[in-house]
This record gives sequence, C-alpha cells and structure tokens, in this order.
Amino acid sequence: MATLFLVCAVLGGSALLLQLAASLLGLEHGDVHLEHAAGAGLAGGLNLLSVRSLVAAVAFFGIGGRAALAAGLGTTPALLVALASGGVAAVAVAAAMRLLRNFDRDGVVRIERAIGQPARVHVRLPADRSRPGKVLLTLQDRLVEVPAVSLDGELPTGTEVTVVGLAAPDTLEVVRTPEPGD
Repeated sequence: MATLFLVCAVLGGSALLLQLAASLLGLEHGDVHLEHAAGAGLAGGLNLLSVRSLVAAVAFFGIGGRAALAAGLGTTPALLVALASGGVAAVAVAAAMRLLRNFDRDGVVRIERAIGQPARVHVRLPADRSRPGKVLLTLQDRLVEVPAVSLDGELPTGTEVTVVGLAAPDTLEVVRTPEPGD
C-alpha cells in the first residue's frame, strides 16, 4: 500500500507541477472537462471530473495515505485518510476553478437587454423628451437606474412602464404598462 501511495503522490504531484508551469508560461488553453460523459451538475455545479480536479485528487490521495502510514496508522485507516484527502483536494480545486471561471464574466450591464423589460419611473419623465428622467429596472440580476424618455407623454414617479427601445446609447424609450383589463 505504501508503494501505491508513493506512486500516486509522485505522479499526481508531477502533473500538478506541470500544470502550474504551463499556467505560468501561458501554455494552457483551459481545462479538459469530462462532465458530459458522466452527467453535468455534480456537487452543485462543481466539475469534479476535470483534469485539474482528478490530478489534485490523485496527488493528495498519495500524500494523505503516505502521511497516515508514516504516522503509524494501519492500512485501512491510511486508506480512509487517503480517500478523504483526495476527495477534499478534488472539491477544493473544482471550487477554485468555478470561482476563476466567474472572473471571466465582464459584469458590464448591457443596456440593450432592457428592451421588453418592466421598469418603474424613478425620476419624472417629461412629455417633451427635452431631457430624460430615470427608471429603475432589474437588468442582468441587478437593480439599475437608467436615463429614460417617455413615448406616452409625461409619466410621474412610480408609474409602471415597459422598455420598448433605445433613444440614445445610454437612454431608454419607455411606454406606460397597461393596467390589467385595459
């Protein structure tokens, strides 16, 4: 069993070092994912079957098992420690990669996605469109305040409206949302 732990620690550790070196040198092009073969959505969206997660699991399986044997534990407890170590490493790497993927999103609010969305007048919209008022709406899971002009005449604060277009790159065109039964 000690030989198995040593082989796993050396092979997994070497693969981890190669992955790190490739990352630092910019030679990587993402991680290979095996989730489609085994079913997506494992562990709440964590990709436990990625190459990085599997390599970390193998390395820490070996390290944990070897450390348990060195501490004087028997074969069965050492195997349990090795499995736990590998599992924790796989989950930790998968969680870290999920966080890093979230950084790829730019977070920029795309105002054109507001078209067709409901909103509420926050600052009165004048009838003559001489200057925009403001509306509040939820866009890309955020509450945003956006300049807007009315196509239905003056609209007071609190009026429910629907975004129908863009008057300018940063200004929405809105109409009063019909009341139910109108």
